Amino acid sequence: MSHCRRFLSRAVGAVLIALGTLCVGTLIHETGHALAAVACGARVVEVNVVGLTLYPALRFGHQPGFLGYVRFERALPSPQSQYVSIAGGLSTLVVGLLAQAVLWLVPPRRMWSRLIGFAACFLTLDIAWHTMVMLLGLRSASYAETHTALLALGALPWLAAGMTLGVPLVSLALTPITWRRLIRRL
Repeated sequence: MSHCRRFLSRAVGAVLIALGTLCVGTLIHETGHALAAVACGARVVEVNVVGLTLYPALRFGHQPGFLGYVRFERALPSPQSQYVSIAGGLSTLVVGLLAQAVLWLVPPRRMWSRLIGFAACFLTLDIAWHTMVMLLGLRSASYAETHTALLALGALPWLAAGMTLGVPLVSLALTPITWRRLIRRL
């Protein structure tokens, strides 16, 4: 019975960490869009993350089909709109890469700290997920916001694909190596 309880406890913990990573990742992604929009001179009207409107007032209200969104007072001209599109995926990519580096350089001692850091490494997949779903034809090109914006800014297709698929997938491939290194250091 203790094995069953231990397994159930770990399964519930893994699900909670995955859901927490999804929520935090969406918050980081949408914050990246909002900060870039403000930097480009736009006024942010609404920020919604996983059904919770965070700005201008805290309330529940979700637009179906989205984990989060940022609404602006007016549309931004090109290339500013592309910069805002790139900022969401780039913000989660940077946080995921930083989590990878921190786990590599300063391994946490506690198991939950290691698991949360390990989960943060998966934030790099945000940018790749959006691109893969579009390339597989499951969503429109606007869903792959970072990839589409890079192409609109004049990036070569192979470079845009390498940035939106290659970097996150290489980072994800390094995650098990980091995890093994963490286990050996304890």
